[in-house]
Amino acid sequence: TNGLSGHADRTTYEKLQFGVKFNDLAFLADGKILAVGLGYLYRFNADGTADTSFGKDGMLPTFFGLSGPGYVDVANITSLENGKILVTGNISADITNSNDTSLLVMRLNADGSLDPTFNNGAGRVFNNPPGNTYEAVVGTAILRDGRILVAATSSAEFNNVTTDDPQHIALARYLPDGTPDASFGTNGIVIGGNSEAHPTDMVVQADGKILVVANDLYHDNGSTYFKFMLFRFNSDGTPDTSFGVGGALATDFASPTYLKSSYGMKIAVQADGKIVAVGSAPVQTSDLRLNSGFAVVRYNQDGSLDKTFSGDGKFSEFIAPNNATWRPQGDDLWGSNTAHDLHLNDDGSIVVAGTTVWGRTDNGDIDMQLAMIRLRADGSFDTTFGTNGYVTTAPVPGEAVRWDGFENLIVGPDGRMVIGGGMDVTGSGWTPFMTGFNPDGSLDATFGTAVAGA
Repeated sequence: TNGLSGHADRTTYEKLQFGVKFNDLAFLADGKILAVGLGYLYRFNADGTADTSFGKDGMLPTFFGLSGPGYVDVANITSLENGKILVTGNISADITNSNDTSLLVMRLNADGSLDPTFNNGAGRVFNNPPGNTYEAVVGTAILRDGRILVAATSSAEFNNVTTDDPQHIALARYLPDGTPDASFGTNGIVIGGNSEAHPTDMVVQADGKILVVANDLYHDNGSTYFKFMLFRFNSDGTPDTSFGVGGALATDFASPTYLKSSYGMKIAVQADGKIVAVGSAPVQTSDLRLNSGFAVVRYNQDGSLDKTFSGDGKFSEFIAPNNATWRPQGDDLWGSNTAHDLHLNDDGSIVVAGTTVWGRTDNGDIDMQLAMIRLRADGSFDTTFGTNGYVTTAPVPGEAVRWDGFENLIVGPDGRMVIGGGMDVTGSGWTPFMTGFNPDGSLDATFGTAVAGA
């Protein structure tokens, strides 16, 4: 199978590991790309081909001798300045009990072997709040003093609140050598947020305060919805009560009565301290049909909306895919966007990547495309990017994608971009994929060359 310009060869990835998606990507100093997924670490050459000098055919399991019927789900990967690799995620000793997991932090050498200088020679550390709880990592940060901060969603008890959907924010801090930081919370872990807050990402401000973006579940007239939320914690894990209400800040979007949910997915902090968060929000197009669009919100440092951005601090727009063929769903034509990741450029512009639904096939399956936009610092479309500021493309041209997980955007020093995740083309499971772009949003023709034997 030959590679397609800009699109890494799908057959190559099916050979590596079928049934998983890339949860995170990172550029290495030499331009190679690291990726992580369910139980595996991958390394690719700069052109998207598998780096066969790494592990077996570019793939290395992250179980490292762990036995039993459990699983390892690696969520985040960080390339360290000394060439080592920090990997975070969650681990379960019993694959039949997904409600009992532990946080996992590993430090690896450049070749993927465990770093014996981490956590007293173990190379990894497991920990979690007391009880039979579920944890899933959503964000990782290296602090200025070398300590490691991990954010996760957790089912641990919080303020003695019992709900139908007990999800909270868990923050775990580790010393540079990998041991839990006993000065942080209880045994290195803090549980916070609202009683039904689903965290999705975390970033640390220059002053050490911790920002978490989340989807806060709420009920209205017997229906369940989600709200775009930010939470801010002091460096010691206590709520920052100067932010929002008791450290929690909700962002409202104008919406019809039948579409109330908005979702926060990723968060970043600009060099000037302003906060940018992305996700999805209700949008009504000119024909008054039902849609959700990309949501980009910029806040001042105190949490107030930055009204120099898009007029009111909030950008929300439905990005129509290329060659869209809309089909009715009941009485409505519909479409949906979700922003999954962002990158802040030095010139103040913002690149946002995610998905757009482009129709339904006759058997009811959803077809999707990758979508990307670039906004100027004032929140307007940067029309020098793609077509009038946006790009949409199928991850594999000519193939309808039934479902997707286009969740990761990385940008190299030269401005080239790679988006990765997972897609379901056949209806039988995930296939990991990556797509490369030039700085102007065009497909990178040097990315996705064929691999011998694929």
